[in-house]
Amino acid sequence: MGMLCNSAAVPQRLKPEYQNRLIPRSRESIMASELSLYGFNSQNEARRLKEGGPASVSLLRANLETFVDHGLTDTAVSKKYSLKLYPDGTQRFVLSNGQIGDIIETDPSQRGGITQPGMAAVFEALRNSPLRTIVLQYSPIGPSSFEETQRGDYKRGYYHSGQLYVFRHNNDGVAEASAVTISNEVIALGILNSFGLPLPKGLKQTTEDFITYYTLSPVATNLDICDLTNRLRTASWRNMMVHKNKHGSVVTLLNIANQINVAFEGTLEGEGKILAEKIIDRFIEEKGTVKFTKQQVREIYLTTTVWYGRRYGWSDIEIATACGGSKHAMGSLIRELALSTSFGELLTPSSPLFRKMRESLSLAVTGDLRVTTCPICNNEVRFLASNVLARSYLECSNCGASTNCVEPIVKGSKAA
Repeated sequence: MGMLCNSAAVPQRLKPEYQNRLIPRSRESIMASELSLYGFNSQNEARRLKEGGPASVSLLRANLETFVDHGLTDTAVSKKYSLKLYPDGTQRFVLSNGQIGDIIETDPSQRGGITQPGMAAVFEALRNSPLRTIVLQYSPIGPSSFEETQRGDYKRGYYHSGQLYVFRHNNDGVAEASAVTISNEVIALGILNSFGLPLPKGLKQTTEDFITYYTLSPVATNLDICDLTNRLRTASWRNMMVHKNKHGSVVTLLNIANQINVAFEGTLEGEGKILAEKIIDRFIEEKGTVKFTKQQVREIYLTTTVWYGRRYGWSDIEIATACGGSKHAMGSLIRELALSTSFGELLTPSSPLFRKMRESLSLAVTGDLRVTTCPICNNEVRFLASNVLARSYLECSNCGASTNCVEPIVKGSKAA
């Protein structure tokens, strides 16, 4: 293809300067399993939300919105976000109030720990670029961990889409950024090549050296966002597919260019905003708190995932964020949600879920036998009233959802 014109010889093993950039591999992320499986880290997020109050609610809504748009909806272009970058590759989110947030942790078992040295290279490229100009970095399609470094939960992971990161240089080490999801990798390679990054001659896609080469090789375009997107709009390959999302929608390079512009204007919206507000507002109403524990954060993210899958009638759902995620059967997600919810907390007397279980009680069943419908998995639950009253809790045999508020269910009526 005409857009892939330059190439350069790259050795089959990493160059010494690449090896020097790698961070030690001995440090393990406490919640690597959760991050690699579900695309979120409830422990880290709960720590960032520890103060509680409106600021925490706003931050959680923003994070959940991004999770929905990028991890579930599979949007091609993310909303703009701001990062504080440091020479060693450390990153911190810049909050909406301008404050600098906690360090964004990376896991050494994810692709051999190249994320942090990759961000160090981005910092250097931005530092040497004019203000308000764009630096591009690409994280290719391929395994989430390399053969010689496989361990933990990342060893079975695979990223079926690449991520093209668009960074805009601002003052004081702060960069605005947006991420573009790439299904058709040749487009990303062509864009970077057109700005001077040689194609890695002799390296096969999805290999460790190929992935490392692109992750550690950001490109300074020396263009502002308008000039960059105009260049993409006028490219001869502007009508080629860049991404096909899980709903089957095809997004071309021309679409991408327009969405990048909207993202950096701060007006890009997706499904996530409304859903995040709905889930979190309901959670606050039911729990009566604006302080979020690790367990509650996990419950919120899993609830959102289950709700989204049910909305589209999916039997399974693939979670795909920049940090992790994998494919799950809906049934397993529902069971995980039930196990993640504190005993007796899921179905409290004031909860709409509890009322739904009580209202769905079948009074037609005679004797000791009762039948109701689990509000979590929608399966029929048969139980003996005497046994449930004796044990003081009712548990769904399908998903494990439970409540210790049993007397109104057993003895109540269909009235709310």
